[in-house]
Amino acid sequence: MNEFTSAVVLEFNPRPLVSIRFADPHQIEKALFDLHTDSSTRLASLKLTGKQLQLLIVILPDVKGSYGEIKRVCETELGIVSQCCQPKNASRYNKQYLLNVALIVNVKVGGRNTVLKPPISGIIPYLTDLHTIIFGADVTHPHPGPLQALLLLRALVSAQSHREEIIQDLYKKTEDPNSGIVHSGMIRELLISFCKSTGCMPERIIFYRDGVSEGQFNQVLLHEMNAILKACVSIRDGYLPCVSFVVVQKRHHTRLFPANHGNRNTTDEWKYFASADALQLLINSLCYTYARCTRSISIVPPVYYAHLAAFCARYYVEGGELSNSGSVPGRDVATRERNLEVRSLPAIKYNVKDVMFYC
Repeated sequence: MNEFTSAVVLEFNPRPLVSIRFADPHQIEKALFDLHTDSSTRLASLKLTGKQLQLLIVILPDVKGSYGEIKRVCETELGIVSQCCQPKNASRYNKQYLLNVALIVNVKVGGRNTVLKPPISGIIPYLTDLHTIIFGADVTHPHPGPLQALLLLRALVSAQSHREEIIQDLYKKTEDPNSGIVHSGMIRELLISFCKSTGCMPERIIFYRDGVSEGQFNQVLLHEMNAILKACVSIRDGYLPCVSFVVVQKRHHTRLFPANHGNRNTTDEWKYFASADALQLLINSLCYTYARCTRSISIVPPVYYAHLAAFCARYYVEGGELSNSGSVPGRDVATRERNLEVRSLPAIKYNVKDVMFYC
């Protein structure tokens, strides 16, 4: 289904735009802003005004919360794509580790690691007959308390009430005193982005949805399908593409696809509520396109990416209070919840959300 190369080859500029530097681990934000200023000055001197530093590689300091702080500053304030490495891994040569990092770096700078090849028939169901856009959506719930649930649709992240399973920001319609009726929302923004990239609007939408409990199936379907259709009509009267709404579930005993053999984080069995054989074939095919490994995974990648990005967004809200692994010690929970009461989710910079920054 996919064609993988035996080795990953990435070309790096032998002379980085800015020199390698050390920084005080307790002044991460200042160090990043200084680096951003230096890189902008350097780009201007090369007559590349308006360009951004393409990639920043950071060897993490041994300071709690440094990873979250780096991600928050780079992705929401400076517009820099970053790759963080643990010192113990970066200090020694390990071919497999370097290959894994190369896979991640490649997609973060806009590259592709896999290409879905048509089967013998030359047809990939739901993809080769019509212009199709595939969405992945998930909701992640931070620790109980006055925290916001974070969710992702491709590379867009939004915040909403704690334990809310229905995505509220798929489509919004507001009235502005000066502009009149204003249409917005994640679906609308991504459809317009698709049109700008391809020159046409998608004729089919496939929406993979994770994070839905069985008791919420009907409510989620009715609300979110309605939001998708409203977003389409808001772009152009009469624009109603075909929509396939697929809910992904785990913690069950149904097994439709082989579990992944190489990625320990994706060994759960997943179930897809789809009656069409063609849709099941598409799902199976997509499971071979996950960017962070060279084998199949057991959950369709758009949903996996949604989960990764939604969790990344927790760093924007919780910042350095999350450890590098994303865990929060119990004794810090009360303090963290008090601090989060007044925080909102910052916007991701445009040049960052256009690439797979969450990998």
